[in-house]
Amino acid sequence: MLFPVCCKSCKRVFRDKYPRYRNLLADGVTKNDALTQLGMPAEPQYMCCRTHFLTHVEDQSDQHHQVQLARQRLTRIRIQKYQVLQQEEQARRRLAEQPSAPVAETPTIVAQPTLATANPAQPALFQ
Repeated sequence: MLFPVCCKSCKRVFRDKYPRYRNLLADGVTKNDALTQLGMPAEPQYMCCRTHFLTHVEDQSDQHHQVQLARQRLTRIRIQKYQVLQQEEQARRRLAEQPSAPVAETPTIVAQPTLATANPAQPALFQ
């Protein structure tokens, strides 16, 4: 449905404000703040006009435009996430390439079996 040219209650003309309203919403401004920026604050004298903006259902071409904007936002988010992952991977590689402090060699102790630890099922040869 097309956006109305003027308010049906107070006859105030606001058709020229709708494209700016859509751009503000696309930039991430809330609906309330966008209407306030357009000169329609939340006051009783503007409530009828604000209702037109808040309850308007866009037609298919407008929905297509909104879908394109949402895809662009998602693409930006995905690119940002990919860049963060790349930075983290580079940091991991730098840490792996750094030489670590030398570790002192510890002597390895090998336990020799004794007759006491031998298998009790076998007879002891040296008792």
